[in-house]
Amino acid sequence: MADPSRSLAQFSFPRAAQPDIVRSAQKDEFYRKHINDQTFDAVNKIFGPRVAMRLQRELELCADLAYFGLTTGFGAQTLGEEYCDIVQTRAARLPSWKARVLLLVLQVLAPYAAERAFMKGAAAARNPPAYLKNNRVLTPERLRQLRKAAPRLREGLGVVNRLHLAVFYFVGTFYDFPKRRL
Repeated sequence: MADPSRSLAQFSFPRAAQPDIVRSAQKDEFYRKHINDQTFDAVNKIFGPRVAMRLQRELELCADLAYFGLTTGFGAQTLGEEYCDIVQTRAARLPSWKARVLLLVLQVLAPYAAERAFMKGAAAARNPPAYLKNNRVLTPERLRQLRKAAPRLREGLGVVNRLHLAVFYFVGTFYDFPKRRL
């Protein structure tokens, strides 16, 4: 079977316009939310509302993994990209499977892991576990500093994301931060 990235190299594709990229992201968000809602409803009906509410973030992670895994992960267009007739390319080539897996990790797993780390760190700073109480590195003063810095760091990540979107609206190349990194 021929490698699709090789046959793509013979064509010259125009860059996608900003409105197409934004519309594609909006469509993807619509379908991701729909899958997330359906997953939540299924778990709610099967296991009850307590379990569904407790696992809400993990269900969202599973829905995102399913959506992007079955589209980007397999080298296909997302539904938003298909709707807007755009294709992810890098130097007139389709992304390799390694790049697609890295994109999946950065786009879905990294935000989840960062959120969990913030939650665990904030909980540990408020009520340190026993193994941290006698720690020479994390003194009570450093724990206080950590408590003060955690919200600022979380807020700083939001600012970085908003700056990234501002750069997109000026330059018009990458709407999603993980796609900029690939």
